[in-house]
Amino acid sequence: MDNSILPTIETERLILRQVTADDAEAYFEWAGDERVTKYMSYSTYSSAEQVRDWLETVPKVWVYVRKSDGLLIGSGVTVRETVSGHLVTICVLTVGTRAMRRKPKPSKL
Repeated sequence: MDNSILPTIETERLILRQVTADDAEAYFEWAGDERVTKYMSYSTYSSAEQVRDWLETVPKVWVYVRKSDGLLIGSGVTVRETVSGHLVTICVLTVGTRAMRRKPKPSKL
């Protein structure tokens, strides 16, 4: 996967970066949860390996990483809008999953 397709963007609380195969375990936290995937355009994944295989085929997926604890909390897909030619990102945040309910570690400043 060519990691130069999408830039990394940082805010005060988040890092938005291109997904890698190394994100498969964290991605599986919600992609393997039927309560989440019932609203998605894909079926529930049965393993992190299955997610890893899919991630190897998708070049324009962002992941959203919470800076306070490094937790991957969501993803988005970037597509080119056909009329204007602008890039549009569709965002999915995993609010409500077990991973999101974990308390963030205190920041070390």
